[in-house]
Amino acid sequence: MARATPEKFQLSIKVPETITHFKRLDVNKGAITYFEEFLDKISPLRTTKKLGAILFQLPPSFTLNDFENIKQFLDKLPTTDAMIMLLNSDLLLGGRDLFSFYWNRLKKGALASCC
Repeated sequence: MARATPEKFQLSIKVPETITHFKRLDVNKGAITYFEEFLDKISPLRTTKKLGAILFQLPPSFTLNDFENIKQFLDKLPTTDAMIMLLNSDLLLGGRDLFSFYWNRLKKGALASCC
């Protein structure tokens, strides 16, 4: 794939729904292990500098009750790659703790947001 694209072309990759929808980013259900396996599979893109952002598209059913999953998952991320998290806008507006946590991650450049 690296040879089939222009030199500075990068691909953004969506995280499998196994991690976002079924494991719901829950580290206690093995979400980090699945994510590490995913990173291993896309490592050729990183090696050839073709990896753009990693996109996490969370399900619409993700609620404030799942917020702790987001925190724990982001705290344990084994990568410094660019990441974008697509959240349901109601979730971001739903609680001060979530908004503060998310906003601090955005300010540090550790995460980009898409609503």
